[in-house]
Amino acid sequence: MRVELIESCDGLKRLSGRWNELLEESGCANIFLTEEWVWTWWECFGDGKRLYIITVYTDEGELVGIAPFLRHRVRTCGMDFTAVGLLGSGDEVSPDYLDIIVRKNMSDKVAEEVAGFLLGAGKRDWDLVALNDVLSNSIVMAMVKKMADSRGLKLWDFPHNACPYIRLPDTWDEYSKSISGKKRYEMRRRLKLLKKDHRVEFVRLERREDVEDALSTFFSLHSGRWEGRGKKGMFDAHNNVMAFHRKVAPLLFERNWLRIFFLKVDGKPVAALYGFEYDRRLFHYNAGYDISWSKFGVAKQLIAFVIEESIVNGLVEFDFLKGEEPYKYDFTKTQRQLFTALLWSDSLKGRLHRVANGALRKLKGYKRQINT
Repeated sequence: MRVELIESCDGLKRLSGRWNELLEESGCANIFLTEEWVWTWWECFGDGKRLYIITVYTDEGELVGIAPFLRHRVRTCGMDFTAVGLLGSGDEVSPDYLDIIVRKNMSDKVAEEVAGFLLGAGKRDWDLVALNDVLSNSIVMAMVKKMADSRGLKLWDFPHNACPYIRLPDTWDEYSKSISGKKRYEMRRRLKLLKKDHRVEFVRLERREDVEDALSTFFSLHSGRWEGRGKKGMFDAHNNVMAFHRKVAPLLFERNWLRIFFLKVDGKPVAALYGFEYDRRLFHYNAGYDISWSKFGVAKQLIAFVIEESIVNGLVEFDFLKGEEPYKYDFTKTQRQLFTALLWSDSLKGRLHRVANGALRKLKGYKRQINT
């Protein structure tokens, strides 16, 4: 096998088509690893960072692995360090389940090649590997653990977030039995009350020419929900986030992956759900609603509709993605645990960052004790 490092946009473009083909063959297929999502993220948030994509080929030249990394500067205790992380990670668009893309049944071989590069030819390129919100059984997590064990490197990993999700059964009736009778009754009561005096519609975005308007309506409902609490939502809190979604949404629509749903009352949208359908899974990315209609539980009514439609369409999972908000657990009790991990190199700067990071953690712990 051979390894190639891609550090330019031209090199990235040469992977076009083959990237998604490999993703579809892998066991870690999800929307946040598609080239549409990752490449748009790079266009919007790549300033100040460097591509560091490690590709793995068979001796016959067949692409079997893509480690979609980047390098970026981190500043800790007044010192600059170089971190390697996964493309797309960060607070801006907050993706989950990022990983190395590998042809099925070749995970160990590809991970070994990627680790060998990081510890060999690329060992001077990084002071730490920083992973955010990855699964404990992900390929990249297994790789950094093996790197730590084989070279005696220091690794710090800890549970960080959880992703509630629903394994969808064959019928809505079967699913509804998993919800408490009290909650089912309350949702039916509120919907009946809403329909008593109003025309209620559940609709899904269907046409390419409506994507922009649908996004604008969703953004407005999402912002209004947070403004009602005196806060900013994720689409307003970070620069370029709305621009990113306006760029990526049409690309996802063309692949039939974009899903935007609305609950309309008397023709006016009062709740919206923005998500993606990929690999027979519905990813609930975010939602918004008009707080003046809260007494009818319009946000939950829309979620219930989307879950039912997902079942009817033969999907196997409804994923709420990360965040342990109470409303998610009204629909499910199952969740996946996400982890954050830091692996330090054995270089002087790697050791310095580990010490500085440990000191900061202790300081934060002392502050929490004082505040308590």
